Amino acid sequence: MKLLLVVLALAFVGCTQDPTGPGGGDIIISNVNINNAPSNGPGTPGTGAAPSAIDSVRVGFFGVTCTNGKIAPPNASGELPVGCVGDLTATPKVREVAGLRDATEIEHGEGTPINPLWTIESGSSMVSVQTVDNFFNKRVTGQAVGRFTICATVKGVRGCLEGTVTP
Repeated sequence: MKLLLVVLALAFVGCTQDPTGPGGGDIIISNVNINNAPSNGPGTPGTGAAPSAIDSVRVGFFGVTCTNGKIAPPNASGELPVGCVGDLTATPKVREVAGLRDATEIEHGEGTPINPLWTIESGSSMVSVQTVDNFFNKRVTGQAVGRFTICATVKGVRGCLEGTVTP
C-alpha cells in the first residue's frame, strides 16, 4: 500500500529521469511532502513538529492568595507568606531572534512522559505542594518561614523558583 502511495505521489508531482546523472537514469524528485506535515526545508521530510527546541523553563508564581488577613506579594517576588497559597507554573520557553517566547504544545509535548518532572530541591518543610489538573502547574502553601527551591524539568531542560516563605 505504501509503495502504491509513493508511486501515485511521484506521478502527481512529476518526476523525470536525468540521463546525464551518475547512473545514466537517476530519478530526480522535487521537494515532496507526502504526509502533509510542514516541511523543514529543501530535501527534508516534514515531521509535523517545529524545529525549535526548549531553551529554558520559567518557574514562577502566577497568583498568590491570602485569606488570613495577610497581603499577597507580587508574583515576581518569589515570596509566599505563611498560610497563603501560591499558584506555581512551569513555562517552557523557546529562543527566537526577538527573544524568548512560550513554547507551543507541539514544541513542549503534553502528557506522560513529556509533562514536567517537579522536584523540591530544598526547604521541603517550608512549603506544602499539591498537584492540580494542569501538569505544568502546582499549588504551594507557605508552612514555615524560610527559603525553598522548587524545580521543573521539561524535555531535559530545568528551571527553578528560589522562593521565600515570609511571616
